[in-house]
Amino acid sequence: MQFKKVLMAALMSGAAMQVALAGAPSYTLVDLGPSSSSAVAQGLGVSSNGSYAVGTTVNQGPCWYCGDSNAMLWGNGGATALPNLPSNSFAIARGVNNSGIAVGTLGTTAWGQDPQAVKWVNGQAQLLSVPAWAGGMGHANAINNAGMVVGDASSSDGLGRAQLWDASGQSIGISASSNGSFMTSATGISGAGPKGEATIVGLGVDPSNASLNVGLVSYLRQGQTFTQVLTPTIDGANGVMPMAISSNGFVTGVLTLNQGSIGSFIWSEATGMKQITPLGPDASFMQARGVNSQGWAVGTIFGNSFLYDGKQTYDLQTLLSAQAQAAGWTFNDSSGAASAISDNGIIIGTASLNGQIHAVQLIPTQAVPEPASYALMLLGMSALALLKRRRSTP
Repeated sequence: MQFKKVLMAALMSGAAMQVALAGAPSYTLVDLGPSSSSAVAQGLGVSSNGSYAVGTTVNQGPCWYCGDSNAMLWGNGGATALPNLPSNSFAIARGVNNSGIAVGTLGTTAWGQDPQAVKWVNGQAQLLSVPAWAGGMGHANAINNAGMVVGDASSSDGLGRAQLWDASGQSIGISASSNGSFMTSATGISGAGPKGEATIVGLGVDPSNASLNVGLVSYLRQGQTFTQVLTPTIDGANGVMPMAISSNGFVTGVLTLNQGSIGSFIWSEATGMKQITPLGPDASFMQARGVNSQGWAVGTIFGNSFLYDGKQTYDLQTLLSAQAQAAGWTFNDSSGAASAISDNGIIIGTASLNGQIHAVQLIPTQAVPEPASYALMLLGMSALALLKRRRSTP
């Protein structure tokens, strides 16, 4: 009898999940700031478990981008302005892991002059070392839960070179592909495996054909990287720009034709490359920016923000709660953007309220199903069928 009760509970949970999946997702909006009416804030990254978010707050000068800025960390119920270094008045955080360790870039101007790659641990700024030829300049773009950081270092040819730092801050070289293509900036890193293995994605260049955008995937194995070109398999595209990778290896980014954007894609080793369904007939300005372990992606298109749930693409504005929409929150302007999505479906981005730019967190009103949940649902249905057969047996 107890087994039957557990089974029925699992089946009912699976049925409820099917109902939830049948409709569009919906989100409650949480305002992350700024706390001052004379500042603006942007939400740019989220930890894989959704506990932390990062971005930047700009203190307005004569224009919204003219004042100094602080990298921001949101988590544990509060907001922390991460410290700049004495020589830097501008900062932005782009990545954060489940331990609340954030990474980003310091600069001497709002335009990113003299960039320095930085990691904030327990609220303290630590510069990441770059090769001597970079003159101390670089960017940190992402961090995984093992503390590995990826980004780039500046180069005299103006292209930059992708960088990988281990948890101790030691730099590990990222190899070129077999055809000589090399990564100029690493944009994302997957979760680490039991032996420290991880997958890095980024933007690259083919020296023999500089007119194409080259996307690269680099596999870290036993302290060494092995890099391959991410070949576009979508009709009409001859280049890709990987922008993010999930903890388990889903990659998303931009499809290009002769360096012009023509849409967005999602890719994994298991599923290959798939074009994300655009909002409307024109996908030329669609830019996917974040992806989670369920293969859900977020980004922007034509001043709108979108969510792709693996099958369908939604205008994110239409998924906001009635309360958020009635209050006047909007993603559909020049500053709005959906930037990142956690494995449990929390979206971090930028929206406007009464003309002021805010960092925001969108919390799903229904839990995002994990792959294991589908298996559980099918198992429950199969077991129920078995019970039914047993009942009918004399």
